[in-house]
Amino acid sequence: MIQLSPFITSFADGTSFFVSLILVVVAVWLRWPLKQLLVSRALGVLAGAGIVVVVISGTPQPVWLYALWLISAVIGLYILNRPRLRPRHKWHCAVAVGVGTAMLVLAETPYHQRPVVGVAPDTPIYVLGDSISAGTECDAKAWPAVLDGMLPNPVTNLAVWGTSAAGAMKQARQIDRPSALVIVEIGGIDLISRHASATFRKDYDALLAALHHAGHKLLLIEIPLFPFTNGYGQAQRELAKKYNAALIPKRHFARVLSLPDATLDDLHLSQRGHLAMATMVAKSISVTSPGQ
Repeated sequence: MIQLSPFITSFADGTSFFVSLILVVVAVWLRWPLKQLLVSRALGVLAGAGIVVVVISGTPQPVWLYALWLISAVIGLYILNRPRLRPRHKWHCAVAVGVGTAMLVLAETPYHQRPVVGVAPDTPIYVLGDSISAGTECDAKAWPAVLDGMLPNPVTNLAVWGTSAAGAMKQARQIDRPSALVIVEIGGIDLISRHASATFRKDYDALLAALHHAGHKLLLIEIPLFPFTNGYGQAQRELAKKYNAALIPKRHFARVLSLPDATLDDLHLSQRGHLAMATMVAKSISVTSPGQ
């Protein structure tokens, strides 16, 4: 059994993004009033490292927002490096960096809130996915089957090994009941196979459009991201809004993968991993009786 390292997990679940933003702000705000050269330079290095991690974190925020923050941070550090500037100018730089950082934090925070989808006890649930949901050939009981035992609703697992966003359309056609809740765990194969994010967006859009037009409720699982993979996350978030779909934040999926003995090979789930995955998904489903 294998466990993801904390370093990899920090990128996959978005922790590195927030920690680095805080590091930049703290370094800048401690730096502007200081006159000790050694300490000032050390804080400058910390702020620079924080800027690099934020940029490569893979957090899917708009380019213009990244650019605004990056410009304020870089210019702020440059100005704070000039000892002859008046204190009020340095103060203004520190404030600008703080405001830009607050904008990024406020833009990203909503995507880390767990959604809850309400369904009736007789609403059928279908799972579309790849090997994460299909399970392995070992004795592990895949998480959709575990979820079936947690809820009163019937859960049908349509996931197939190696399925991309384009291939998931075949799974969607197998849904034979109306007004279902469809859980979509798709995107990992596209990411690993290095499909262009534009191609993933097109295929994912077509999949969600077909499910939405069929009248199903959608619960999407955001895929954990790594440096320079922002496009996949942007596609998932924008299309979730387009089709009024609930999106389980990537941090929940990433933390399942990071649990001790949760995976067989850093990716495919062990029985403990399937149990954790089912528990995580179940928290986003609220079964309510009619009239409640």
